[in-house]
Amino acid sequence: MISFKKNVYFVKGRERACIYDLNRNDLYHLKKDEVRFVDSILGRYEKELHLSDSESRQLDFLYENNILEDSPEFHSGDIAILATKPKIDFVWIEVTDQCNLKCVHCYDESCMQKTTRISVDEFKTVVDELVQIGVKKIQIIGGEPLILNTQLKAMLGYCRSKMDFVEVFTNATLLNDDWCQFFRDKKVHVAVSVYSYDKVMHESVTQIKDSFDWTIRGINLLKNYDIKYRVANVLLNNIEIGKRNTELFELSRRRDVVRLTGRAQRGLLSPDLIKKRLITKESFSSIPSMSKISRMVYGHNCFSRRLYIAADLSVYPCVMERRVKHGNLRNSKLSEIIKESILRFNKDNIEECCECEFRYCCHDCRPDSMGADINAKPWMCTYLPLKGEWQDTGTFTKNTLANADIEDME
Repeated sequence: MISFKKNVYFVKGRERACIYDLNRNDLYHLKKDEVRFVDSILGRYEKELHLSDSESRQLDFLYENNILEDSPEFHSGDIAILATKPKIDFVWIEVTDQCNLKCVHCYDESCMQKTTRISVDEFKTVVDELVQIGVKKIQIIGGEPLILNTQLKAMLGYCRSKMDFVEVFTNATLLNDDWCQFFRDKKVHVAVSVYSYDKVMHESVTQIKDSFDWTIRGINLLKNYDIKYRVANVLLNNIEIGKRNTELFELSRRRDVVRLTGRAQRGLLSPDLIKKRLITKESFSSIPSMSKISRMVYGHNCFSRRLYIAADLSVYPCVMERRVKHGNLRNSKLSEIIKESILRFNKDNIEECCECEFRYCCHDCRPDSMGADINAKPWMCTYLPLKGEWQDTGTFTKNTLANADIEDME
């Protein structure tokens, strides 16, 4: 009988459908009449069919591209069979919300006036509970973690023997020889935030004079001590990355567009940055691996496998998402507070996305919401699943600018 090939799945939306070919990571977007045709032949024997010339060509195409086969074992293409519960494999631990900088886009609105900190004993308890649920990879964040000084060293000394990977995310302004010697001895990785090759541009983000010089000095120390480090940047309106003028790092011009959460305001987006964030037809020229799609069938691409533990010991699903919360470790054990409803919060729960045929191969970032409800369709999506149509990206960008009151710079 006519069946889908192994690892080929049929996902229906309101108006159209997609065939997910996970053998070749290809995606086929079907029109309504093509969906009806596939539905009409599945599970039937070819000799029973009375096909028109056009339908015969469609069937030949599906056979030739290894989408369908004539098999005694019927595979319906139901993608639900892929749902596999992933393990929590990565956790951010915010050791303090205090910071010596005041970046314009900070998701945590960190500054020197904030004083929340995790104690060394609390940190050890958190690490022990993470080990119990199988977590072996953590990132220490702030605020600015190095503000804690000797407390942070005690924390890192404790967790380094229990974790396979430990990274400290810092602005590098407080790095010195002592810190670098410690990081090298403990084999701690370091991530550093830099926003431009230009001092003025960088400091217009950090809002602290000479912070660029302090950061470059810190990165030089990391290199001199042969510490494994990486540099990350966020793309913001009116912040020019500039021409690369150093061998210490290379900034990305296309990856991490600012999310409008925390201190970030809508003016930090520009028409060009909006276009970088758009979900368009070209976004699905290829699809993710089977393991990632399996996660998205089960739950959320991030929430299902990551946790963020804030300085007050509240547990969230993401470092930038505070609208939903697992609980607080002051009151309960980690294993007791993790909510299945958050782990499983995928696009089946999101307005319009739940009727979209792309929903299991479309990466979702809930915090990037422009202030909308947690269940809202992503603001950057140009597809209309209720109509089965793609919107013009130029028109969509202009409408987004108008709705967000962002000055059109074009």
